[in-house]
Amino acid sequence: AAARVEPWHEACEMSCGVLPPAAPPWGVPPLREEFEQRRAETDALRREGESLREQLRRERADTSAAVAMYAEQIEGLEKDNRRLQGRLMATRVHDSAKDSEVLGLRKEVSDRTEAIDSAVRDMQQQQQQALG
Repeated sequence: AAARVEPWHEACEMSCGVLPPAAPPWGVPPLREEFEQRRAETDALRREGESLREQLRRERADTSAAVAMYAEQIEGLEKDNRRLQGRLMATRVHDSAKDSEVLGLRKEVSDRTEAIDSAVRDMQQQQQQALG
């Protein structure tokens, strides 16, 4: 049976004319170990990437929920603010109406007081004329 010739042996023999030893000088086992090590590192990086993608998905969901909650709170606060502004305006209008009413009453009291004073003077003059 003919000895099996590795492909790299043929390439080496063609380029330099010398048949290499049975095992390559850099050794097969270290290459296999390096390959397995790199495969393990690749698998670990892939798992880490998947884990990070899942973590990002969860964080995005949490962020969306928090944003929705705060948007709802803001909407409620804006609604309360509009309601309170309406009440404030109504109070101002009411107070303004009260101020106008007070001014009107003061004017009416003043006018009636003048009318009473005038009537009293007229009565006193009539009495003095009748007595005098």
